[in-house]
Amino acid sequence: MRLPTLGWVLVLVACDRGLPIPSVSSDGGKDTLPTLEVLPSADPNAVPPVARFVVHVGSSPVLPEEVVLVSGTLGKAHLRELAKGDPSSALQRRIVETVTFSDGGDVVVSPTQPLAPGGYTLAVGRLGFAVPLGARSSLHGERILQRIWPPIGSPGSPSALVYCALGWEASGPVAAQLEPKGPSGTFHPGVVDGRGSHCVRFAPDGAWESGARWVPPPEIAPGIALDPSPLASSAGHEEDSTPLVCEAHEVPFGPGCAEVLDDRLLVRAPDRPVLWVVGWDERAVVRATLPREPFVLRGLEPSTATLVHVAVLDERGTEARSTLVATTRPAHAHVVLNEVMANPLGAEPAEEWIELTNDGSVAADLGGLQIVDVGGVTVLPSATLEPGAFALVVSESFVAEDGLDPTPPDDVPLIRVSKLGKSGLGNAGEPLELRGLDGDLLSRFPASPAPKPGVSVVRRRPDSPDEWATSFALSAEAASPGRPNHPRQP
Repeated sequence: MRLPTLGWVLVLVACDRGLPIPSVSSDGGKDTLPTLEVLPSADPNAVPPVARFVVHVGSSPVLPEEVVLVSGTLGKAHLRELAKGDPSSALQRRIVETVTFSDGGDVVVSPTQPLAPGGYTLAVGRLGFAVPLGARSSLHGERILQRIWPPIGSPGSPSALVYCALGWEASGPVAAQLEPKGPSGTFHPGVVDGRGSHCVRFAPDGAWESGARWVPPPEIAPGIALDPSPLASSAGHEEDSTPLVCEAHEVPFGPGCAEVLDDRLLVRAPDRPVLWVVGWDERAVVRATLPREPFVLRGLEPSTATLVHVAVLDERGTEARSTLVATTRPAHAHVVLNEVMANPLGAEPAEEWIELTNDGSVAADLGGLQIVDVGGVTVLPSATLEPGAFALVVSESFVAEDGLDPTPPDDVPLIRVSKLGKSGLGNAGEPLELRGLDGDLLSRFPASPAPKPGVSVVRRRPDSPDEWATSFALSAEAASPGRPNHPRQP
């Protein structure tokens, strides 16, 4: 294990008179308590979110299973519970999940998730060893690279380990080792063929032991931390899934299929998790998908033939590459159902509304578009919706400033119709469709989740696919009529 030459070393001072006093050893000296080192080096009262703790044991040996990290403080009774190996259910709920292992004569404690702001205690109950720690309330110039592959909780090969952060660019290779006693290797910039410079991928130097559980180093450069989630290593011998059979309007896209539109591709993933690395011109997109999950690739030039490079990575680290020429259509509008307020705080159905947005690159005429629900069809009057703009479809009785619900911005057009739905929109949720002049389906909204009063249902992003349930969520707090959505996090 590589340890920095400098770090904070803490010596326990027993402020509680009830804590055990070091006993006299057989040679006439005193037993020494362990000391604690924080990695990367940090003030113990301001530990970074991703950290590792090294317990330098004293004269009494310490086993890894004796060392625990607990949120909050510990008293004498808690230490006695830990010493007996029988913590109460309340104390068990406070124990932080870690990967803890021996390194020579030391014990290393690696939390498996970034530490939330607040106080913690690292303890060895048998020795009465308890050191208070504090996790910082905010990042101090650090950046945490998120692990996007293999999926967290799934076994995989060390050669498949990929970490990314938007707005960051890897500067060069970094030597590292997975612990405990995992393979050494190098984190290289990019994922496949150098594409994805906001990511790093681990390349082990040699063979590894399948079935082990490893954690990455807490950082790969000063201020550049790695998601500490453990990897359950697996050589893997799963059979490859059969590539999707593409529909008439689709083209093969690696193991999946894609529909080529004007400035984007609508991609369907195969029936297994996949990490995609897609590049064209000077662009590169890195995206992990669940089985059969659709996703959108944007940034293509309309009415253009573009050479697209597709590389996929599975959990075993196996790569597959292909190319296609994507001939895009002329630019057109993309009008979508973006947010629905079916259960306002104000009067119903008067204060209900449906938000539309134009996610395309050209203006849209809403005239003749149809909103279809269980109550029938509502035909929209003529109105222009510019690219990136919002509009609210409301009833004739809608009042923008009712004093209870959020007020839309003054520049957001109100598309008034005689009524929404048969008798308004159902509070328990109902499916909605937006159809074009010819009846073609343009956008769809699900019947769930059912919102509480004052809470809307939102599309996570304007280009989130209709077919995927996770594309939709309740609003995080208040609704956002005529503004970008703020979805509640899963």
